[in-house]
Amino acid sequence: MTILKDNWFLQPVFDFEYKSYQVLGYAQYLNSHFDNWRFFPYIDSLQKRLAELSAYRDAKSNMEEKLHRDIASIDLKNKKIIKVPVEDKTGILDEIQHTLEFAQKQLKTCYSHAHAEFESVKKEVQITPIGITGPNSSQGLILFRKPKQMRIYAYSLRMVVRPDGADKYKDLKTNYLKAISVGIFPDFHQIKWNIIQNAAMEVGTNAYLVDCNLDLPHFETVMPIVKNYLIERAQ
Repeated sequence: MTILKDNWFLQPVFDFEYKSYQVLGYAQYLNSHFDNWRFFPYIDSLQKRLAELSAYRDAKSNMEEKLHRDIASIDLKNKKIIKVPVEDKTGILDEIQHTLEFAQKQLKTCYSHAHAEFESVKKEVQITPIGITGPNSSQGLILFRKPKQMRIYAYSLRMVVRPDGADKYKDLKTNYLKAISVGIFPDFHQIKWNIIQNAAMEVGTNAYLVDCNLDLPHFETVMPIVKNYLIERAQ
């Protein structure tokens, strides 16, 4: 088992051994990506699962108050229903609790490993402005340097609103333009202005050169690092 669905710990089968295998399989799946420097969207998925476990733990007492009680009597004078705890004869709540504790421990360890690896890898990615950056930070160019080749993207900042309208955040949209051959000592300023002048779309005048000391996955690691960098610069 490699993927955990939403509310997986509340779904049958309510068996600790079975659930623990699910957790261990998921952690192994994630670590295989982190060990190979592939971090996204896997870190986001892991954070979502940890947040889900934390939210359940916080709501657990309230849920038990609503579901794990039986009516003992009715106080007509004070218009109150008197409830008392009911023994969990099925043992389901205990199984869920044990699963919850096990999952939190395993996934927190997995997240700590991912965070340490990611912070180490980030240091191997250099992002450098090409020339003077203008005041409009909402769009520009990204030049990813590879041996003898350069991949060029246009980027633009946008606001993303969640479907429920309760949250919105900045995101960076990228469009691949082209790849060009380069020599040992390319003139990045000239490349930048050639792209701007010949682009079929408005790309702005800001440009950033991206170099990596390691052979890192492009879409699962380098691109997210660059996106976060540019979003922070636009704050």
